[in-house]
Amino acid sequence: MAEVYFNTYNKNSDIEARSAGTALQWDGKINPKIVTLLDDNDIDIFNQDKIYQPKKVTQEMLEWAEAVYTMWCMDGECSFLNRKIDYDFALDDPAIDDTDIQKMFEDFKKKIDPIIKKFNS
Repeated sequence: MAEVYFNTYNKNSDIEARSAGTALQWDGKINPKIVTLLDDNDIDIFNQDKIYQPKKVTQEMLEWAEAVYTMWCMDGECSFLNRKIDYDFALDDPAIDDTDIQKMFEDFKKKIDPIIKKFNS
């Protein structure tokens, strides 16, 4: 979700988002709730120049990144990353059944849109 959203709205070709998780769920497939959510918000993850699919975070990704933003790395569960977390959005995990996914997405947009705006100016 973060990668496709950022890369859809970011217009600065020098900046790219890559997204990965600390644990793959849904058998390595995109969470169907996220697919529906993005589709409802006119973001088609299947009709992009790049194929988006869940992947597990690697040390190589962390070394590539100039900044690391996490969506829900609470209670030190990301301490194994061996990398400073620049910002944790502290969102609810959409893989949890009782998560209000639309509210989580609105909270995400409130936090990511200013970052995108900064890169686009």
